[in-house]
Amino acid sequence: GEGLVIPKMNEFTAAYPDHALPRVTLTWAPLEATLALSFFGFLSSVSSSLTEGQLSPVLVVIEVVLRLVATVAAGGFVGAGAGW
Repeated sequence: GEGLVIPKMNEFTAAYPDHALPRVTLTWAPLEATLALSFFGFLSSVSSSLTEGQLSPVLVVIEVVLRLVATVAAGGFVGAGAGW
C-alpha cells in the first residue's frame, strides 16, 4: 500500500535525485488506491441495491450513472475552485 511505497520512494529520491521513478510512483500510487476504493464502493452499492429485490436492474443502472456524473461534477467543481 501507500504506507510502504511513499517512504521507499522518498529514500530513492534522496539516493537518485534526478530519476523520474519517484515522481511517477508518487503520482500513480495514490490514484491506484483511489480507483480500487471507488470500484469497491461502486460494486457494494450495486450489490446492496440488487439484493434488496425491490429495485429493477434498470433503476440500479440509472442510479449508478447519476452517482458517477454527480461525483465527476463535484470533483470538477472542487478542482476548479482549487485553481487547477
